[in-house]
Amino acid sequence: MHEHDVLVVGAGGAGLRAAIEAHEEGADVAMVTKLHPVRSHTGAAEGGINAALHPEDSWELHAYDTMKGSDYLADAPAVETFAKDAPDEVIQLEHWGMPFSREEDGTVSQRPFGGLSHPRTTYAGAETGHHLLHTMYEQVVKRGITVYEEWHVLDLAVTDHDDVEDRECHGVVAYDIASGEIQGFRADDGVILATGGPGQVFDHTTNAVANTGDGYAMAYRAGVPLEDMEFVQFHPTTLPS
Repeated sequence: MHEHDVLVVGAGGAGLRAAIEAHEEGADVAMVTKLHPVRSHTGAAEGGINAALHPEDSWELHAYDTMKGSDYLADAPAVETFAKDAPDEVIQLEHWGMPFSREEDGTVSQRPFGGLSHPRTTYAGAETGHHLLHTMYEQVVKRGITVYEEWHVLDLAVTDHDDVEDRECHGVVAYDIASGEIQGFRADDGVILATGGPGQVFDHTTNAVANTGDGYAMAYRAGVPLEDMEFVQFHPTTLPS
C-alpha cells in the first residue's frame, strides 16, 4: 500500500500542473501514470495557449470570444475563471523556463487563432505541447514529487454506500505494467483525475493510443455523473469524406 495526501492520476499537462499546485499547498502529492509524463498526449499540441497579455486586450474580451466560440453553451463561470487566470499562468510558465516564441523586442509572441478578436495565442514554435510537458515535468522533478510511472489505474477506491452522494474516495487500485503487480494507493485528502480524453473510442482520431478514457470510466463506475459528453472536438483531418 502506497500512502500520500493527494493522488493525481495522469501526467499530461493537466496532471502535472495539478501536482505542482497541490505540492505548493503543502500536500504530500504523488502521480500515478501509465506513461512517462513527457510521452503524454499533451506533447502533440501544436497551436498554443490563449491569454490576454497585450495592454489592448482583456480577460473580458477573452471570455466573450470563448463564449461566442462555444455558441454560448460553455460554462460561464469556468470560462471567466480561465480567462482571468490565463495571463498569470503564462507568466508563471515563462518563469519556469517555457521557451515561448518571441518578438524582436523580447516580448512573448502572440498570434491570431480562430475565433479571436485580438491576437492572444502564445506558442513555442510548432512544438508548444512538447515544451509545455518538459517545462512542467522539470518542476515536478525539482520539487521531488513522487511519480509512479507505468502504473495503470484500474479503479477508484470508494466507500460502499448505496447513495452516491454519501460515497467518499480514498485512493485508487492500480497495477504495475512491468510486473503485473496490483497494489492500492491511499490518498485521504483527494484523488484528481487528469487522464486525458477518450479519442480511441472512435474509428478515426488524432489522439494517441493511450487516450482510452480511463478516468471517465472510473468516475462513472464510482457513481460520478459525467457532464457534456457530447462535446468532443475532432480535427478535420479525421473526418471521413
